[in-house]
Amino acid sequence: MSGRKNFANLKREVEANPERQARLDQDRHFVRTILGLTAMREARGATQRQIAEAWDVSQANVSQIERTQDIFLSTLRKYVAALGGQVEIRAVFPDEVITLLGDLETTQAVPARRSTSTIRAGSRIS
Repeated sequence: MSGRKNFANLKREVEANPERQARLDQDRHFVRTILGLTAMREARGATQRQIAEAWDVSQANVSQIERTQDIFLSTLRKYVAALGGQVEIRAVFPDEVITLLGDLETTQAVPARRSTSTIRAGSRIS
């Protein structure tokens, strides 16, 4: 036997096995994460070495971060800052947009039916 499988049969096997499907979904998410950070860096015209110098880490460290499956928010903030940007996190509800993390100086158009609030670390939501 050649060791080859018909793609349609292979696809049916994967779809029939939820555990295998979950592993594939996780792998797809991992690839999208890698491509996302790498694409963002490349779109900004930066190399891993330039990020490393701006961040004061090794190029290998930047490469590892771009390949990691689960990145800390603090690491992502430093990575984006090394590109000259900032990370903003917002909670979007039907009637309101709440900025959880980001530059308060930055303004963004929000539909009229929504109000905008900002919550600083340690704040309580009432």
